[in-house]
Amino acid sequence: AFVVELDLSGNSIGVQGAEAIGRTKAVSLETLILSGNGLADTAVRRLCAGLSRPEAPQLTQLSLAENNITHAGRALGDLLKSQNRLAFLDLHWNYITGDGAVGLFEGVAVAGSAALARLDLSWNCLGNMGAEATMQALAAALQQEDSSLVHLDLSYNSIRGEECGILGQGLKDNHTLLGLHLVGNAATV
Repeated sequence: AFVVELDLSGNSIGVQGAEAIGRTKAVSLETLILSGNGLADTAVRRLCAGLSRPEAPQLTQLSLAENNITHAGRALGDLLKSQNRLAFLDLHWNYITGDGAVGLFEGVAVAGSAALARLDLSWNCLGNMGAEATMQALAAALQQEDSSLVHLDLSYNSIRGEECGILGQGLKDNHTLLGLHLVGNAATV
């Protein structure tokens, strides 16, 4: 039997569980939902390392919402480089900020020509520590000519007006993004 979707939401799979899932040999797996597991950074890094292996399944959807992720953004950015079929990445309701957020957006920029179409980062902390560098990295990702990103949710991230201005510069010549959610931030038109 082929496993196409695996939903382990609301379970406490921990570091060992995340590592085991990352090493899965279920090459038919397309959708992986691990929301609400409280995985945190170490578990997410190990999951990403496993899913970055050449023999790992090529996911189309990955949900890591509500997992207390703060600094594992670079691991997620690196994952985007190897998961070239990933169309939807759901990271809402975490604590991604600072260097982790920069690393994530650097991965989005490098993987621009890949399939990533939807990125949900609502209810994170992008406007907190390192907000200017975070928005500069996001703006750079949005300026990539080969970007496939059509939907970006940045709602409720405490992004201030100055950072929204940086984001605006990144959007100036972007012709692929169709939906941008900024409610709950200091964005004005």
